[in-house]
Amino acid sequence: MLASMRNNIKKLSITLWLVIGSFILTIFLVWGKGSLGPGNASNVVATVDGKQILYRDFQMTRNRLHNFYRNIYKDKFTEELAKSMNLDRMALDSLTEKELLLAEAERRHLKISEDALMDTITKYPVFQKDGKFDPDQYKFVLLRNGILPQDFENSVREDLLIQRLEAMIQDGVKVSDKEVEMEYRLQNEKVRVEYVAIRPSTLREGVQVTDEELAKYYEEHKEDFKTPERVQVAYLSLDSKAFEDQVTLEESEIQDYYDQHSDQFQKEKRVKARHILFKVPQGTEPEKEQEIKKKAEEVLQKIKEGADFTEMAKQYSEEPGAAENGGDLGFFPKGQMVEPFEKAAFSLKKGEISDLVRTDFGYHIIKVEDIVGENPYEEAKPAIQAILKREKAQELARQRAEEVYQKVVETKDLKQVAEETGIPLKTSHLFARMEQVSDEIGALIPFQEAAFTLSPGEISQVVEIPGAFYILQLLEKKEPYIPSLEEAKEQVKGKIIDEKTAELAAKKANELVAELKGGTSWESLLEKYQLTPTKPEPFNRRWFMTDLAEKSEEAVRTAFSLEVGQVSDPIKTPEGMIILRVVEKLGIDEKKFQEEKETLRESLLQQKRNVIYRGFVDELRKKANIKVLVTI
Repeated sequence: MLASMRNNIKKLSITLWLVIGSFILTIFLVWGKGSLGPGNASNVVATVDGKQILYRDFQMTRNRLHNFYRNIYKDKFTEELAKSMNLDRMALDSLTEKELLLAEAERRHLKISEDALMDTITKYPVFQKDGKFDPDQYKFVLLRNGILPQDFENSVREDLLIQRLEAMIQDGVKVSDKEVEMEYRLQNEKVRVEYVAIRPSTLREGVQVTDEELAKYYEEHKEDFKTPERVQVAYLSLDSKAFEDQVTLEESEIQDYYDQHSDQFQKEKRVKARHILFKVPQGTEPEKEQEIKKKAEEVLQKIKEGADFTEMAKQYSEEPGAAENGGDLGFFPKGQMVEPFEKAAFSLKKGEISDLVRTDFGYHIIKVEDIVGENPYEEAKPAIQAILKREKAQELARQRAEEVYQKVVETKDLKQVAEETGIPLKTSHLFARMEQVSDEIGALIPFQEAAFTLSPGEISQVVEIPGAFYILQLLEKKEPYIPSLEEAKEQVKGKIIDEKTAELAAKKANELVAELKGGTSWESLLEKYQLTPTKPEPFNRRWFMTDLAEKSEEAVRTAFSLEVGQVSDPIKTPEGMIILRVVEKLGIDEKKFQEEKETLRESLLQQKRNVIYRGFVDELRKKANIKVLVTI
């Protein structure tokens, strides 16, 4: 029911070059900010056919990407996620691509007229007053953010050039009716199967391994048991959180951050509400509706007399799920609920309860539990304070780390510095690359990179990661080596057992299939060997078998190649052998296909355009002389 009351919300789609180029509304949010890393604006991070990409531009692009994805993922956007996405590489690739495209636009003699440029700029709401472009507002916004109009206009012109070039490359792309139908069938034709799995893990009991087998396997696979290089380090660590108590913030700093990042904070008014629904189906007789209304009024009276709203919702609401969630609707803005419901909800104050509200669904009693967006700055303030405090604490920790490092340089004694500063000296266990260093550090790549570049006794420079700083000293380096059979005995034994059980599983699967081909029915086979088949939901060619742990593409292909009632040969998967039987094939709904045909065509057209465009960009990359001058 609630889904019926909400409107569909379209998801944002944006190509990478738009992130770096057409993010005009936020471009001044990062202009003029200080460096986030070593170097200055004159540093060159890469060249594209001799054209320099400056560290300043790389830094701004990286910041925009961080802001862009932070906007999408909100509080789920962590430094770990940013690292896994490799935003530094993404930023450099974006700038490289931009230079390639601009050079190609110049080669093709593409131009953007002054009229086209100003038409674009005047449409930005940030430069408007009362819905119209205001030259003074334009100058004020740019001036406040330290941007020269000429620089800003050049940036917009470049974006428009890239857009025009993209349109030229994609012009003339078509999608045929046959392509649309084929894609629709791939997405919507489904098959229902059942399968039995013979897993090697269930066949390990009783498997024996002789000394001769151990020796033979070890000799043939020695290199497989070679240990990686491992190191052990002592280290000092400074956690930036420990410096947060030293941070003080001015109101003006908080306000400035809000002004510069206002797009990140929710401004639209939203209410958090619960409701109790008494359904009135269409066509209900007036007398019956009066009975429903009377019941709703009785419940409302109970609430007014002190009954718990949530408990009343669980007991009386006819909203699906209300018995579990107590009628909780969460936060919603205007435009997501039907008009009478919305009007009532947004007229209430926090904690207030409505009278009966009649909608097409029936009678509602609404309770507003919270309201946000009435004062966006005040609501954003705690989050901004946390961000600024974290940033300043990181800077204080950085300064302290540099001071400690100077002492280490002078004394060349990590232990002595630890005693003088009161910073605990910690020791890791022996670890390889990508292995956990300790419970505190985990497998942080910058820490490991520093550790593996050191010689025994050597001390690193300050290693910075978000939230902490480290100074390392290499205690021991253990070179890779092939262990003796005695050392590797359990590993070797495990490998042999894995191979033997895999052979047993394959043998068992082949025997079962042979019985089926010999005339035994599927049902009789299951009964004879007490096998319980797994019955996943129907799936299409685009899906893996969602309930099949092995996630086998071959199983999906096989299922669509068989007729109803046919049984497959044994299919090898990473976790064992499976035998599947096709239960049902579900074709497409022709009427639905005709209804969705043009929407799918548009989707395929965009995909096709993107493929052609990416291919074009890849060709530009191959022909270009691109030199990356920094480690990303």
